[in-house]
Amino acid sequence: MGDDRLAGDVKDKKMQTFFFDTALDLNLGHDTLANFGKKDIIVTTEALALDTTGHVARTVDGKIALTSSGSEHAIGEIDIFAIGGGPRACIGI
Repeated sequence: MGDDRLAGDVKDKKMQTFFFDTALDLNLGHDTLANFGKKDIIVTTEALALDTTGHVARTVDGKIALTSSGSEHAIGEIDIFAIGGGPRACIGI
């Protein structure tokens, strides 16, 4: 659909919810999520893949792959940066 740039609030004063409708099985693009704080959450209509340690699986370049049960391949990805611009190492999803 497009490569969007989304952002949470800089001071992490309130929770932001970022919704990705993966059940549509459409190309969602390569999105960037900046200022992702401890209070922020990602919601998808289908479960994100987990790695062997139970954390959200990442691509080789650190992005979260969005998948759909109706598709055998990724339908998009999210590149997440914490408040201050650094990459978000672990997401508690």
